Amino acid sequence: MLPLILSLLTSNHHAPHTLPGNLQGKYRTEVVSKADPSVQSSDWLISKPVAQSKLLIQSDKRVGNNRLVLANGLISRTFFVGENLACISMKRLGLNTEFVRAVGPEVRLSIDKVWYEVGGLKGQPENSYLLEEWLPSLKSAPSAYQYVGFETSAPEERYHWEQKFHSRPANWPPAGVRLTFHFLAPSNSPVAGTSVDVHYEMYDGMPILEKSFTFHNRSSRPLTVDSIEGEHLAVAQDQVSRLHAESDFSFAMANNNPEGSGLIHFQSSVMSKYMYGMGTTRWIVDPEYNTWATHNQAEDNFLSRPHHCLLISSPNSGPARKIEPASEFRSMRTFELLQDSDDQERKTLGHRRLYRILAPQVTENLLCGSITSQDPKQLKSFIDQMGELGFERLDINPWPGISHTNLDPEYLAKWKGIADYAREKGIVMGGYELTVASRSWGADVDVISPDTLKPGSIFGQSVCIASKWYDSYFGSLWKFLDATGFRTWNADGPYHGDACASTVHKYHSGLEDSQWQQWSQMVSVIHELQRRNNYVPLPDWYFLNGQCVTGMGYREASATLSPAQQLLLGRQYIYDGTWHKIPTMGWLTLQLVGFYSNDPKVGLEPLQQNIDRYERGLVQHLGAGCQFSVRGNRLYDTEATKAMVTKWVSWFKKYRDVLTGDIIHVSRPTGRDLDCIMHVNPGGQHKGMAIVFNPTNTAIKRTLSLPLYYAGLSGKATAHAMDTPGRPIRLDANQIAHIAVNIPANGFTWVEFE
Repeated sequence: MLPLILSLLTSNHHAPHTLPGNLQGKYRTEVVSKADPSVQSSDWLISKPVAQSKLLIQSDKRVGNNRLVLANGLISRTFFVGENLACISMKRLGLNTEFVRAVGPEVRLSIDKVWYEVGGLKGQPENSYLLEEWLPSLKSAPSAYQYVGFETSAPEERYHWEQKFHSRPANWPPAGVRLTFHFLAPSNSPVAGTSVDVHYEMYDGMPILEKSFTFHNRSSRPLTVDSIEGEHLAVAQDQVSRLHAESDFSFAMANNNPEGSGLIHFQSSVMSKYMYGMGTTRWIVDPEYNTWATHNQAEDNFLSRPHHCLLISSPNSGPARKIEPASEFRSMRTFELLQDSDDQERKTLGHRRLYRILAPQVTENLLCGSITSQDPKQLKSFIDQMGELGFERLDINPWPGISHTNLDPEYLAKWKGIADYAREKGIVMGGYELTVASRSWGADVDVISPDTLKPGSIFGQSVCIASKWYDSYFGSLWKFLDATGFRTWNADGPYHGDACASTVHKYHSGLEDSQWQQWSQMVSVIHELQRRNNYVPLPDWYFLNGQCVTGMGYREASATLSPAQQLLLGRQYIYDGTWHKIPTMGWLTLQLVGFYSNDPKVGLEPLQQNIDRYERGLVQHLGAGCQFSVRGNRLYDTEATKAMVTKWVSWFKKYRDVLTGDIIHVSRPTGRDLDCIMHVNPGGQHKGMAIVFNPTNTAIKRTLSLPLYYAGLSGKATAHAMDTPGRPIRLDANQIAHIAVNIPANGFTWVEFE
């Protein structure tokens, strides 16, 4: 039986719904005579939340229509209840900017090759704008799923997470309200007996909402959910650039931006269908919007530049899942961030805040030492140095890395002994394995190319994780972790989202459901790792499902560059990679030895002879706050080297709160002039810190203009340069500090603000 909390069933199928007046005890609901949400005036990127998320209910029985308004002081989303339920407004409050230009369905889904709409209303005369007086005359499509009720609750815990590994304090799940609308298929429909629940979550203090749906098959026969549109929103043309949307169905190796920041193109039209974009966000031409304006029809073909202002959240293929009777299907979750500015820094700060609150494991960070050796004596010597210097995580690097399927008792005992030894010194450990990407595990479990129908993927060869390999490999992995006490699984892949044409793999039926199922299998792995309180590094973009870190920026060619080249390129990776990532979401490596060889031109051995370059590398990576590892066979070779490393590790731990704060992009590294990033931490004692490098062979004296608005400072501040006594400074009207620096050739400085 459909679990309705607030039943709105009526005897007439298309009669206007009415809302009950007594809602006492319902979670964060309020009955109002006029739905007029309060506005939070403080800046959400600086201040703590003021207004709670809640559902405002406005019912007017005289005219037979009702309003439901989900609001939190920053944004609102409004639903009209007439013959069916439809979203009629989505606003950024305070600015009063309207994002919705036309009504549409809540969800669309194809069942057994027939498309059905969930909710929505028809008959809007014009789709470039929406007038209030049109609403009572709008009709429900006869075949649409019909709205029958709603309920509210607290937001769901999407996966298990506990605060650990120096993560920021966070509410999990985040505070807010969850609103679920219930819809039934018409009794005369081919899908009669099925229902759809559309879920919204709105969070306190964030202009962000999440949307998903659940399909329930309560019919007597299996049904296949072929394709889905979890969001179908007609957006005002002038607000398209201010609506950021992404879903947790994302697996591409998109180091600088989710939703496929770099699109992958193939000559094969078959493969490109499945790979394009790697996410679910689609901005497409609205086929029902045919009155859009061209500004110069003499020069423009009328149809040559249509407006892409219909937001669709849909996988490229599938899910193509057969749902048995008494079973359900859950969609991906789509997150929507309503921006209030076109400024790049502000917009991406909002995106970074989304991850901090909705994926708090990304704030976990551990100082990592990496070593290739598997000799117990050398490993323990390396761990001893890590313990002395204050490092916190040991990673066994390739080659040969760790075999997580090797359950030989002697092999397990060896690694348990190393893990126990590290744990005694406060160090967690794990190891690298080339698991999925670019590796064959056998013809019966490898990805089958849609082009050739033979084993092969875009990376040469990879296993299909929706095959029986999933059971054998991960069954062994869990036993390995239990036996050894490893706290990280450092896997290479799967980051490409291969489409697999096999029809005999255990967990997918064919090509159309292969991506959905491989994604689902990987999500279950990450959720299990979080349940075990592991640290989760992956070269993917599963952050909204529990991943901790991915590459800050990566090309293997950089591993053979000189140390000076590696450092400048690394600062470019940091500068570019932190527009859409917080620092701890990106990993980098400081190579003390070569990645492919011990060529002294690539590494820094002997360390004492290269102590200045070693120091610059430490300052660069620690000063960026990124998740980086020092890779070598030892971390120091003399007392002087040890003292230098100790100094900077202690410095990082003193200022960890601000150094892992978001980055304001001041000046990009070019190698020709000063480059600068500035961390901001408005809620902490250390509110800002600028890190400045001079990569040239000449000293540079300069006055830097450092924007401190997002550090939460106003009017005045105290500046500490390189731990010198603080001096008061005045900020200008835009909260910019003007700081004079004099940096020697190939030198650096830092300035902390309180």
